[in-house]
Amino acid sequence: MKPIPSVILRLFVTLALGAVAPAQEAAKVLREGHWVQVKGTMDANGRFVAQEIELLEPDDKEVVIGVVTRIVSREEVEMLNLRVRLSGKTEWRDTGLGDLEGRLTRVQGRYRGSRTLEARQVAVRDKGRESIEGRIDQIMLDGSYLRLTMLGLDVQPARDVELDHERPVEEYALAPERAVQAINRNQNRNDDDEIAGRLRIGDSLTIGGQFEIDLDRRDNYDLDDTRARDRSDYELSLRVQAVWQPTDDIFSLVSVRHLEDWRDDEDAPTLHQSNTQLSEGYLYWRGPLGLGFDLQVGRQDFDDKREWLYDQNLDAVRLIRSSPAYRLELSAATTLSDGSRRDQDSRDLIAYLSNNSLKRHLAVYVIDREDQVLSGERFTHIGGRLYGDWLPQQQVWLEAAGLLGETGGEDVGALGFDLGTTWYPKADWAPALTVGWAWGSGDKEPASGNNGTFRQTGFQDNNDSWSGVTAFRYYGELVEPELANLSIATLGVGKRITRNNSIDLVWHRYDQVEPAAALINTNLRSTPNGVDTYIGWELDLIFGTRTIPYTPIEIVLGYFDPGDAFPDGDSAWLARFQLRYRF
Repeated sequence: MKPIPSVILRLFVTLALGAVAPAQEAAKVLREGHWVQVKGTMDANGRFVAQEIELLEPDDKEVVIGVVTRIVSREEVEMLNLRVRLSGKTEWRDTGLGDLEGRLTRVQGRYRGSRTLEARQVAVRDKGRESIEGRIDQIMLDGSYLRLTMLGLDVQPARDVELDHERPVEEYALAPERAVQAINRNQNRNDDDEIAGRLRIGDSLTIGGQFEIDLDRRDNYDLDDTRARDRSDYELSLRVQAVWQPTDDIFSLVSVRHLEDWRDDEDAPTLHQSNTQLSEGYLYWRGPLGLGFDLQVGRQDFDDKREWLYDQNLDAVRLIRSSPAYRLELSAATTLSDGSRRDQDSRDLIAYLSNNSLKRHLAVYVIDREDQVLSGERFTHIGGRLYGDWLPQQQVWLEAAGLLGETGGEDVGALGFDLGTTWYPKADWAPALTVGWAWGSGDKEPASGNNGTFRQTGFQDNNDSWSGVTAFRYYGELVEPELANLSIATLGVGKRITRNNSIDLVWHRYDQVEPAAALINTNLRSTPNGVDTYIGWELDLIFGTRTIPYTPIEIVLGYFDPGDAFPDGDSAWLARFQLRYRF
């Protein structure tokens, strides 16, 4: 027998075991703190798409190579979505300011935050590729795609990215985190909260905004075809945000939102509401007391990636200690205005300790809420969580929390958890598959003095993205329940049609843990019979696109089929369209 040629043998092994995509290999190798040079091009959405990544030893200066798109003044030019400051300290290599516009230019300097590079050396290049050299401040996975943050820019390696390193990866040192990196590395903001901020005034002020349209149609949420109770909502909003960074150690943000809301309900007159309020307004100060803690004071966004704990603007004092190995946040918060009565009268204490990674996140926390008006109303959540690429080709999550406290004169003791995974097959054509199960305990005898019904924090939004470009309510867009006395089984299939377009099909089954004649904090306008535990099932179709620059669009269709707990219930429908334009 002739030996099998090595080429054919390698091909067989590749088909049998599956080839590792270069981007997936880069995700395994790269770490936050690595100093790299990425080569590629800036796309229409302001993201740098990297074709090559080279690991380097850390330096004390960053380097960018790109076409100068605009000469703002004698002290500033723009390139690669960065503002480059020029000064008397800038060394010019055989060129001058008048030669830069439209030319490929190499700038070496120091990153000062807010996408600003202070130039130390400037030179014109006749040819070459655009590139960014500096520290990787964040690593995360966007579906099956890798995302990096460098110099405040969103760097997205292509699927076939080349990763070069002359020595074993473990021999490369990690660059320390600088002050400006720590200030702008706010892990409590998600993509929906990010503003482009393309208007710059002076050296320290940036202004941007977001215009949003939301159209929402809800049919038969009372599960009764014989009654006309369908509803349509039309919402327009404008958010303007100003960012001021006078020094490397001080960062301030103010965001104001104006809302116009029309509600057309078949069983009530059409309502119109107009409202303007402060969304955020805070000061971030790095190390003011010299104790290693940063201070953030004012109305600020409390947000976590899965929004299982919170997605809420609170008036708070927050202490933050951050290092490459861990991040500790200690907060005392309330709501001074523009909140529910409970929120405005509450005292909220939060401690959150994580491993300071979005790629493989691990954390423990305590959230203590006490209502200052309703005596005896106090809840304490003690829990742990993990999410990220803890398993090969998968994005897993695990939430586990215990609830202690007192409400209505009863002691509270309850448990809740949520676990699941999204699996990304190696074949590019194959869709991602998701499976999950969430469970929040219920109580057979709530009057017995031991209330075992689990409740979430009250700040949660239960909103995240899986394999697609847009986030959605992962407990159901139509029912949208709180995880309280519920078991929720979830199956999903999703596909990135392109990098900027995706579609998800998600199915949920709802069962009460203990039969009860009520559902807690849900969109449904009907109550179960309190005898049967099967609530029903929901199917959602979610389409998202970011093809138009700075304009994410989301379309959602939802269908709910009631179960035995609604013996005479009819089906319900949801249709929603959302468009955001960021400037």
